[in-house]
Amino acid sequence: MGIHIERNLKPDESTIVSTLPDCPALKNFVKIGNASVDMFCKCGCLYKAIAVFNSVRNKNVKCWTSMVTGYVSNGRLDEARELFERSRVKDVSFVDTGQLR
Repeated sequence: MGIHIERNLKPDESTIVSTLPDCPALKNFVKIGNASVDMFCKCGCLYKAIAVFNSVRNKNVKCWTSMVTGYVSNGRLDEARELFERSRVKDVSFVDTGQLR
C-alpha cells in the first residue's frame, strides 16, 4: 500500500520539527532539538517546546536545562520541578525563582 499524499496540505512548524529526528542526514539533531526547545519556550509556545523535547532521543544537559528553564519562564514551576526531578543528567541546576528578588 502506498503513501497517500494530500496536495493542498502544508506542514506547520510543529510538523517539520517533529520529523527532524527521522532524517538520517541530521546527525546533530540534539543541537537542533535544544535550539528548538529554547526558541519555542522563549516565544511562549510551551506545547511545541514539549513536543520537541519529547522527540529528542538522547537528551543532554542543555536539552533538560532548556526545558526546565522554559517551564520556569512561563510560570509553570510545578512542571519545572517535576521535570528537574526526572532529569537523568545531574549537571542541571534548579534555581528557586523566589530568591531572585
